[in-house]
Amino acid sequence: MEVLIHVGIDTVNLKGDGFEVFVSEGEKVTAGQKLMHFDMAKIREKGYSTTTAVLLTNSDDYPGFHVLKTGKTERMEKLFTAEA
Repeated sequence: MEVLIHVGIDTVNLKGDGFEVFVSEGEKVTAGQKLMHFDMAKIREKGYSTTTAVLLTNSDDYPGFHVLKTGKTERMEKLFTAEA
């Protein structure tokens, strides 16, 4: 699965300030692995929304793809399922 996580709206303008990434693009990860840290207070302080998009960019490869949850989620909560 190729997953894209975009934290905040227009937060690219922060140029990485308030963000720390622990994995590289293309790296294989496992459930529960820490991917990034971001400072929600700093993002809000700078006037940006913390709305976060989590996208399966290769969903066409998974005909069994189903969204399980939208809106506010908790840590380790399943967002979608995908069967090849």
